[in-house]
Amino acid sequence: MSGCLVRLGEQVALIVGDSGSGKTDCLLELADRGHQVLADDAVEWRGGGQGMEWRCPEALQGLLAVRGLGLVRCPPVAGGPVTVDLAIELVRPDRTEWSGWPALEPVWTRVAIGPGLDLAALRLPVAPGRPLALLVEQAVRAHAAGPAP
Repeated sequence: MSGCLVRLGEQVALIVGDSGSGKTDCLLELADRGHQVLADDAVEWRGGGQGMEWRCPEALQGLLAVRGLGLVRCPPVAGGPVTVDLAIELVRPDRTEWSGWPALEPVWTRVAIGPGLDLAALRLPVAPGRPLALLVEQAVRAHAAGPAP
């Protein structure tokens, strides 16, 4: 499946989105902020439900496909498959969607990950100048902390 995996502290996020939505750029920023890149552009999964395990395909470990730069090496992370704590879908809303996007509550969706399988994902709107790495960090922190009072 097309997507990225990143470890932010004890949490693992799966970032999905259309081609050009900013997944790899976000990963680069997160890596620069000290987080561990687990997989870029392609992830493999097995199992189902809460027991799903995710990993980077072996041939792509330690590589990021950066538009405009090509393949860039990053330190590969040792270890086996991981479980995903939060899935985030990067979306580019049009003007009408952007103006109506809820500011006071998160927007959730289901993303298809395989035949007959989908996963709950936070929809995160992307726009030029938005600090994606910071927004992903905050989304992961908020998700780990539980619902707001």
